[in-house]
This record gives sequence, structure tokens and C-alpha cells, in this order.
Amino acid sequence: MHWRFPENISTFGGQIDSVFWITYYIVGAWFVAVELLLFYFILRFRKRPGQPAQYIKGDRWSELAWVMVPA
Repeated sequence: MHWRFPENISTFGGQIDSVFWITYYIVGAWFVAVELLLFYFILRFRKRPGQPAQYIKGDRWSELAWVMVPA
């Protein structure tokens, strides 16, 4: 699959195309890294016979801060 951008009709069209490709490669690399990490965690922490499930109690204020501060 080869992407073709429309013909540049301004003097800075090539720069815009470059920004698009930089963003594309950065987001693509992060996507692949996160998916590999996800599969690692799926395999590492899967259910195994003889191991009971564990309930891990969290810290409510710390969890709230991690959600509210970025929001």
C-alpha cells in the first residue's frame, strides 16, 4: 500500500507532509510497543491452575489523583 498525498499547492506543503510522516512513525512505534507489552502481560499473568486469584486493595486517594490531575 502506497500513500499518495495530493499535489502541493503551497510553498510549505512538503513541510506539512513531513510532519504527518513523523507523527505517523512515532504513533506507529508506540502502538507496536504497547501491543507487545500487552501480549507480554497477558501471557505473564494468565490464570494458572493451583494459584488462587488475589484481590489487591488500592489507595483511593492515590488512584483519584492519577485520574483527576491529568483531567
